[in-house]
Amino acid sequence: MNKTASFLIGIFVCINAQLVQAELYSSNGYRPRIPIEIRHLPLIGREDTVVDFLSFDINDTINKGLIFSDASFYVYSTFDNYGFLIASVFSIEGGQGDGTNSKVVNHESGNIIIGLWTDMYSNESIFENAGKVSYVNLGGDNYVPNHVPDAFLLLRGVIKNTGTFLVDRKANENVCHQAGNASVNIINDGLFEIGKGTICTFMSDSTHGIVEFVQNSGTLKVDGEFSASSIAIHKGVITGNGAITGFAAYALNDKTLITPGGVSIGSLSLSPNDNGFIFCDLCSIDIDIAGIEATKIDHLAIVDDNFYALRLNLNVHLRDGFIPQQGDSFNIISANTIYSAQIYPNLPELPGGLNWDVQNNGTNIILTVY
Repeated sequence: MNKTASFLIGIFVCINAQLVQAELYSSNGYRPRIPIEIRHLPLIGREDTVVDFLSFDINDTINKGLIFSDASFYVYSTFDNYGFLIASVFSIEGGQGDGTNSKVVNHESGNIIIGLWTDMYSNESIFENAGKVSYVNLGGDNYVPNHVPDAFLLLRGVIKNTGTFLVDRKANENVCHQAGNASVNIINDGLFEIGKGTICTFMSDSTHGIVEFVQNSGTLKVDGEFSASSIAIHKGVITGNGAITGFAAYALNDKTLITPGGVSIGSLSLSPNDNGFIFCDLCSIDIDIAGIEATKIDHLAIVDDNFYALRLNLNVHLRDGFIPQQGDSFNIISANTIYSAQIYPNLPELPGGLNWDVQNNGTNIILTVY
């Protein structure tokens, strides 16, 4: 959990311990108590703090202040967030039955922290994020209260992310499901991140509907496990020290960069869905090398499938002062079979007249110093 989340949660616990029902505070002093069942609270001002012990029911609300909900936060029509929201349960309901959708817009200045789970109750539910959304373990790693359902994210509808969307739940079980015969579309143009030790595998329940993840720009960062029915990366970065499953039959083009490990040395595993494949046509792969040990070499693994590298831009960087010696070799990419028509290497200079050799032995791409 990051320091900001820990600090805010500390405030939440401190305030909530002194209250037994919903109250509204202002910088200008105490305001009259508002009902626990909040049906219409149109504007929460920049200087306002709302704390409740039970539940919020939200219709057409704009938040510019701070909201702390110790129980459930239900959105029945629209909720625009420019401030802070910390809630145990965050639900986007099915709308008003008049053709309007339940919609949450977390604006660029908004910060939403969810401690237990989210339900999106309708295929028409919309969650737009331009700020930061974090699903974190308020109870600590591997904490799953008895009343929490099987999933922390039970989704229908559409998620549009242009900000930061973080799922960081170390629960020793899958925390992501699509609900019923739901259709879920996750559209990423920001940072969509799965934290270390987090399992977010939508494909784990084949009886449910389809989850499509589409990245038009931005970054998919996975340090745990992530899967969807279909993953289409049209542009941007794929990175992390984890496993991603569900790639569809789309070519990774010259606007796509794969960086195993990210800022640190690591290994990234990619797998297609049943009808897909991992196909690179002018995509770029960045590899960092800090030593001859496997733990000091970035590695890209195509798991249980072939890697079709029609045209591959390979960028290699030396780190931590490491200087390769003659005879050193580095296994950087592996697959069942690697089909490479052309590799365009961008390699660091070596001292003493040494050179690089890039080899595809059929199952691995190996760098050798000679």
